[in-house]
Amino acid sequence: MLRVAWGLAFAIVVCLAAGTAALAQEGIPLGFHFAAGEVAEYQISFFGSGSLSPLEGGLLPMALRGSLSLSCTVSEVFPDGSGRLHVRVPRAEIEMSIGQQQASLLYEGQKLRWYANGREHAPPEMDFGQVALLGRPLVFRMAPNGRVTEPSFGDSRTLGVLGRVLPQFGLSDLGSFGDEIFPDEPVKVGETWRHSQQLLPFGPAMPVTVNSSHTLVSFSEEGGIGLAKIVGYREAWLRTAPMDISSGEREVMVSVPELRRTVTSTEFFNTTQGRLVRGDYQVGLSSQFSVGIGEEERKGEVEGRIHITVQAR
Repeated sequence: MLRVAWGLAFAIVVCLAAGTAALAQEGIPLGFHFAAGEVAEYQISFFGSGSLSPLEGGLLPMALRGSLSLSCTVSEVFPDGSGRLHVRVPRAEIEMSIGQQQASLLYEGQKLRWYANGREHAPPEMDFGQVALLGRPLVFRMAPNGRVTEPSFGDSRTLGVLGRVLPQFGLSDLGSFGDEIFPDEPVKVGETWRHSQQLLPFGPAMPVTVNSSHTLVSFSEEGGIGLAKIVGYREAWLRTAPMDISSGEREVMVSVPELRRTVTSTEFFNTTQGRLVRGDYQVGLSSQFSVGIGEEERKGEVEGRIHITVQAR
């Protein structure tokens, strides 16, 4: 009897392994799955360092460290499989430094505590209950392939501020942003998919060029749950036209000739439930900027690297 039991167990394992291998050979469907009322929670931690070359010259070291919780609720599912998501940050703790200046903040329960160089200060006078991502959720529609459309900040004042800073910014420019994460067709293990496009989240005067490459490194199935390991690289450039932020009689022009961001990622994706299990991201940032006051122009640079870990809870 024991021999029969072991033989049966061995046969089941072989069948499962063969089924997984066949599925990996035929192609793995990759995509987000949404169900109305579903809530996904993540814990995000990050740390990084960099340098700032300020307008007055010199070089200042920068450091960043912190963590935050992220809650994503699906309020609606559309016939094409996309979902309307409400995303909030219930808690965040951040420490940062630039040169000798240090600051930290703790946000929780719609209350902010702010510290500068070890001393607590009064937080900005604002209603955090109306701030997108904090008191109010950031709402958007996400397709199964990861493309985001129809973002809503929930507070018209947010758009008003953006409109004053970026005159070309408007609701019509927010129809769609973000590139696809997954291809529409199943992917075989070892296969790479690439994507390139120009986005206009801030209007035609500030185009964002995105190039990405992802590879399905491995796929396994255990207990009826499929797990895909995906490595990727994404590069984005933001180029802006000079912006006039003059106040009164003082003419002030701000220019960011180029802002470049790179992301090297390793992600573990639950293909059965259609959600991220864990992600590790190495983010590189570099930017040049200039500020013109009247006929005088000063230039500066920013460079940094940030490591981000996202873990499902």
